[in-house]
Amino acid sequence: MRPSTRRIVFLSLLVLLLTIPAELLLLRAIAEPDQNAAVRTWAASRSETALQAAAANIQSYPVLYRREIMRALEPGDRARVWRSHLLSYVQSKPSLDTNAAALITTVAGMLGPDMFVQATDEQQASIEAIAEQIQALLGPAEARYLLERLGPEDGTFASFEPMSMYLSNKVRSMFVGLAQGNVCDCSP
Repeated sequence: MRPSTRRIVFLSLLVLLLTIPAELLLLRAIAEPDQNAAVRTWAASRSETALQAAAANIQSYPVLYRREIMRALEPGDRARVWRSHLLSYVQSKPSLDTNAAALITTVAGMLGPDMFVQATDEQQASIEAIAEQIQALLGPAEARYLLERLGPEDGTFASFEPMSMYLSNKVRSMFVGLAQGNVCDCSP
């Protein structure tokens, strides 16, 4: 084979190999046009072992993934993740106000599987009252980190979001953005 023919064959194969993943991403983005539904499907498709691994590193995922990972877990596993998150927060902050540490530890002790199946009005009221006290002691931003998001805000860390999902979400947001931005003549 001549060098120029070899180069043409190589470039053709390279173009083919680059096109297939792009088409797969585009098809995945079109098949599930809503990012929330795509992440929900992703979480639901994980095996129990994969969910446990994701839950062990839940703070490393974007908030939307955290929510869906927690939704896919069994109630006992959800309670364990929240307890671990709260108690590791207390351990990582040795200068934390003793009242705040006691309140956080109290909340962690209250979290059992029953809280994630059918919490009573009394249980919910108790948790909400303690959460308000924690917010008063730590401030709203730190309380959201601790009690709402299970970790930092999106964009403040390198996340564990699967690359194929990340790229699909980028493609999806681009096409949804174009369709909503009057750039597209979708319905003549």
